[in-house]
Amino acid sequence: MKSMAQNVDPVERIRDIETLALEEARRGLEVQRAAVDEVRSRTAIVLAASAVVMSFLGGQALRQAGWSIVSDLALLAFGGTLALGAGVLWPIKGGWRFRADATVILEDFADADPPPDISARRHVAVSLQSASKLNAVRLGRLYLRFQVACLGLGIQTVLWVIVLSDANA
Repeated sequence: MKSMAQNVDPVERIRDIETLALEEARRGLEVQRAAVDEVRSRTAIVLAASAVVMSFLGGQALRQAGWSIVSDLALLAFGGTLALGAGVLWPIKGGWRFRADATVILEDFADADPPPDISARRHVAVSLQSASKLNAVRLGRLYLRFQVACLGLGIQTVLWVIVLSDANA
């Protein structure tokens, strides 16, 4: 009795493997796209929170205590938070890669007679995986900027509270 694996056509088996690889590469890029959207949304919230802290705590602290080294540091933290947040929200030169280039696929594979179906799947899967690796590096940089911006928001808040507590002491 032959096993089921022995009854499968080798070409069909390769096609299935390549289709699976292609689907996983596509899914990976969709996860990355969602992560980019998420970190940008969170960064917008951090920037809004930073502006609120600056408006309320900073404004009140400067009215009550005036300028000091601590208030200067709080303003630097605010500026750093804004700069880092802008670095997350600003479009990336060269853009994100979330898809394969259809022109390249057509030029490389549509003119072949017969079209190399299996090779095209493999090529697109490898192309998408390369895009995923490039995106991962860029996404890592966005997350680092976001994390430091969050830290800047926390530092700014603490410094304004220090200025206010010194003014009320």
